[in-house]
Amino acid sequence: MVERLTRNFRFISTAATVAPLLGLLGTVTGMVKIFNSLDKTENLKYAGQLAMGIGEALYTTIAGLIVAITLTVLLNIIKEMITSIENELTDIYLKAPVTKGLL
Repeated sequence: MVERLTRNFRFISTAATVAPLLGLLGTVTGMVKIFNSLDKTENLKYAGQLAMGIGEALYTTIAGLIVAITLTVLLNIIKEMITSIENELTDIYLKAPVTKGLL
């Protein structure tokens, strides 16, 4: 029973781990584009546009962190619930009267 309940934990755990990395990748690629565009500008009259671009690049990191934090918290809550159920079932099994000759 516990095995069935924990079957998809690996996927959830992987998603929680990879999400901030994907967000960081988006941020880094966005920042590279921004800094490459700095080479092409003669002066900083486009500073406002650059600031907007940097802010936009950081949104991917925010999204990745939100996904990772949410999935990690949910995964831990579910694990605790399953452990509690497993402990209750074990207690019920151990307290059950032993009868001979039924099997």
